[in-house]
Amino acid sequence: MDLAVGLAVLRADCDWPAGAGGRLWDREAANGGILLEPLLIGNKMEKCAEVGSSKKTSDMDMMKSKPKTTGESIDSSININDEAAAPPSPSHSPPPAKPQLPMIPVPLALQIVLTETARSIYHQEASHVSVSSHEMLLGRASAEDLRAPEPGYLDYNASIMDGYAIRTGDLDDARTQYGRLSRDEKKTFVLSFDLVGRVYAGDDGAGEIASSKRPAIYITTGAVVPDGYDAVVPIEETEAKDSSTVQIVSSHVESVLDTKPMTWVRPIGCDIAAGSVVLARGEIVQPVHVALAAQVGLRLADIKVRRLPRIGVLSTGNELTPAFGQPTKIGQGKIPDVNRPMLLTQLAAYGNCIPVDLGIVSDEDSSSISKLLDDALWSESCTENVDVLVTTGGISMGEKDVMAKVFVEGMNGKLHFGRMNMKPGKPTTFITIDRKSDQGAMRRKLIFALPGNPVSASVCTELLVRPCLDLIHDSVASDEDEESFVNHGADHARVHEEVMAELASDIKLDQGRPEYRRVALRRMASADGPSQYTYQATSTGVQRSSRVMSLRGADGLMILPRGGSRGCGFDVATKGMQFPVLLLRPLSSNSRTCFKDSMHHASWKSKSESRQQNQKSNLRLGIIICQPEGQNRSGDVAEILSKLGPVEVSTTCELPKTGELGNALRDAINGADMKDTNTIFVVVPSSTNRIFKLGIEVSHCLRQVISKPATSVALKMRKIAASCDKLAGLFENTVGTVRDGSAVVVSCTDIGLAQTADSMKPLLCHTVSLLDR
Repeated sequence: MDLAVGLAVLRADCDWPAGAGGRLWDREAANGGILLEPLLIGNKMEKCAEVGSSKKTSDMDMMKSKPKTTGESIDSSININDEAAAPPSPSHSPPPAKPQLPMIPVPLALQIVLTETARSIYHQEASHVSVSSHEMLLGRASAEDLRAPEPGYLDYNASIMDGYAIRTGDLDDARTQYGRLSRDEKKTFVLSFDLVGRVYAGDDGAGEIASSKRPAIYITTGAVVPDGYDAVVPIEETEAKDSSTVQIVSSHVESVLDTKPMTWVRPIGCDIAAGSVVLARGEIVQPVHVALAAQVGLRLADIKVRRLPRIGVLSTGNELTPAFGQPTKIGQGKIPDVNRPMLLTQLAAYGNCIPVDLGIVSDEDSSSISKLLDDALWSESCTENVDVLVTTGGISMGEKDVMAKVFVEGMNGKLHFGRMNMKPGKPTTFITIDRKSDQGAMRRKLIFALPGNPVSASVCTELLVRPCLDLIHDSVASDEDEESFVNHGADHARVHEEVMAELASDIKLDQGRPEYRRVALRRMASADGPSQYTYQATSTGVQRSSRVMSLRGADGLMILPRGGSRGCGFDVATKGMQFPVLLLRPLSSNSRTCFKDSMHHASWKSKSESRQQNQKSNLRLGIIICQPEGQNRSGDVAEILSKLGPVEVSTTCELPKTGELGNALRDAINGADMKDTNTIFVVVPSSTNRIFKLGIEVSHCLRQVISKPATSVALKMRKIAASCDKLAGLFENTVGTVRDGSAVVVSCTDIGLAQTADSMKPLLCHTVSLLDR
């Protein structure tokens, strides 16, 4: 048998993906990484082919009988038709298959990263630094509490108004005299002060207190209120009679006489009390903190911030040439190194690290790569080793994908995961390398081996590396035990802010993995009120992992579920459906989302947990049975549908005369019995003589009631039902919203209903969840 033919048959009949390295995969392998036993290649090919269907035999015979125009070179070295053929030469043998690692959900991968990062922080001594300019403080994490020194701010009594500083005790005699006057006499009462000095903002306020009976000092806003003076009269309430006398306007005499101490005066420490924390340990420095530190009189040397982690970026691949250099010749198989400049600038924009360019290395020699990385991570001659390392390329299943081997075998690293259940970025690998210092303290390096395609590298940096760096940057020392520190650190780690956004157009879902689709967001006013907003997401175009243009204009990553019967239950996410979006830029500098509180984390559940959760369905069912008078199948249908959720009401709609069915259905759907339901099944029993004709009539009537049809959902339901029973494919299903969008109505027959309902449950639950929003 020709080897090429054998491979084709094996791939076709044994679900063996190209490049799988001679191993047999079941259909779950592409989703969960379940690998079956290896199959031998060569003289055992015929036995492998027997795994396939027998109908392939004739195809193979026909192909073997044809003249060989291609593939002669293969037969010259591997002639599996010749029983005496020698085993293949090692130089032409296929590379040994790499073991497949389990494919884990992205939130689980992020939890592992955060947990191991927090463990690394626990064992490292905190390092503090000062900066040389206030601009360099922005975005840094404070290493300690910063408190206002004595006496606080302000450190003097300051005038709030332009006016005259007075002594309220000097008003006692005038108050007594004024109180004895009649109403008419009070109108002519004169209250005046002797002007004894002037104090302007910036003066020391050492004004002389004259021997005058009622002195006053002219003062400007912000100026020091001289000792002995305890209030300010606004200039608007006075009039100058001459250069030495100030008189109170008659209409303000009574209010001035009632002046209390410290009126229109900011006392010492009123803005910031002595000892107040102006910048807390672990707080991220913002412009307001710079202002507060300056206001209380601190120096730059007084402000300690955490040392930024250093992160190395390395590109691997023989095909790479330095970016922004001389253009490569067309057709030479070379491409510019996009990943390194992209990630270096992306990391720099985070503001939580110091990116270090480690260049490009060939993937030919793993030992030279190990030496380079060992120097970058541990070399004593290097005063600034990197704390975190990001590599791109060399981590897939190819013969030259050697990075995992470099870190695990060459550098004794610990592999935590090697595949993520996502698109793009499935081969992403996370490794930690621990070594003890000369003093016996543990030193840990965090390694992110990312895919070579630039979009995958950028997205995975955003999803995993950024939260890791934020945790290193933000964390502070603690007296907790290790496990408590690690768990608290991972749970409270800062992650992406999230919003729910509705799709602007239909999107076909990937049948194998969840997708982190790049989208542009548009904020729109909500119908709930002028202060409420919703978000609409528009895809950035083709989402191929090599297409960097899909990152251009992206505001976030929309988390789309895996499609199909083994995923969310539907193939297309239709316009208007809502899904969570991880924002690439925060809504504000003070906003913060913790990992344990994020929607992304909440979405992470095992299949069994998801199924258990689905059993606690949000569906509240109502059932309407359309049947001739005297028949009653409602009990059977209710028992089948009870697996979806609680059946609030099950009723029958006896077939009325022609032309009245629509009114009967409308009354049943809007009736009081159905008020607590959000999903209404209108079922035509198979026992009805004219089931298919009646199904058409029911669908026609429901279309008059439905406010928003869901045609794709109805077609999906029909397809599932037909796969259970071909007769069910003849029934016309209808799905849509009714009762002003507060409920979903579904018309169906009871043929294959149990299987159909079970498959449709995730889609129905998702649809109903949107009704409440």
